[in-house]
Amino acid sequence: MPGQITVTMHGFVHDEPQLRSTERGMLACRFRLVSIPREYDRDTGDWRDGEPVLVLVTVRARTARHVAASLTDRVHVIVTGVLDIRDDVLYLDADRVGIDLAEHVAYVDATLPDILAGKSRKGRSAGKPAADSPPAARSAPTWTAPERQRDWEAITAPTRQIPQPSH
Repeated sequence: MPGQITVTMHGFVHDEPQLRSTERGMLACRFRLVSIPREYDRDTGDWRDGEPVLVLVTVRARTARHVAASLTDRVHVIVTGVLDIRDDVLYLDADRVGIDLAEHVAYVDATLPDILAGKSRKGRSAGKPAADSPPAARSAPTWTAPERQRDWEAITAPTRQIPQPSH
């Protein structure tokens, strides 16, 4: 539609997302996003927090269910969508919502540790780690193991062969 402004914003979720069904039966999830811009003060030469910007974000359909299941109060997110201003309120009709990985570690279904997924390991019941394992060992993802971090500096991007046009 002409005149629509598509933006990408980052901030944190304020309060719990609300999942509802519309009159037509479509799922919609709404949450408040608080974005705090950083401003440079030329007089002091320092960066400081600006005035918080509050945005009412709405997500629809399948994404609405995922947002409601994944987000909670104070989770930092990155949101892309169409911005609208009505009655001095900012509304963002979001196409995409993601966890801000600069602030959080996120798991997808395939990478969720068994203990968090409620699966049992080696005969133990789900959610009950072995008593002899220290808390740090129980909660650390496997990719943080020292043997996985060895030679990290040696990892480089693979060289890509670019095909030459034939004449």
